[in-house]
Amino acid sequence: MNGFEPHNTPGLPPGSFPSEPVHFAGSIQPFGILFVLSNPELVVLQVSANTEDYFGVSPENLLGQSIGVLLDEVAIATIQQGVKQASRYSKAALHLWRGTQCFNGTVHATATVIILEVEPAHAQPHLNALQL
Repeated sequence: MNGFEPHNTPGLPPGSFPSEPVHFAGSIQPFGILFVLSNPELVVLQVSANTEDYFGVSPENLLGQSIGVLLDEVAIATIQQGVKQASRYSKAALHLWRGTQCFNGTVHATATVIILEVEPAHAQPHLNALQL
């Protein structure tokens, strides 16, 4: 497994977003996790195959679900703030916490999708704040 084996939402053909500039998809590091979320609903449309390794949830169980099944309200607010900061062709850096695990990531947004790429970070578990 290379860390990016996309799983598509049932009923949506692969490449459903041909007009979206997702030029960096597929370039994720093997230790990274990639999410394609609907914008602005944050529903998981596609996800890398390694989510179970990092989050304990299989990709199949994430498809069609809100990202809220994995992340708390503070992390979701961080993603939403990153979307506001990212322009159509740029990415915004962010840090997300899930329990005591910190993830470094980037977010890129278009009118219909959000690309969220995260990787585990070496962080201090006692910190509870999210930062952009």
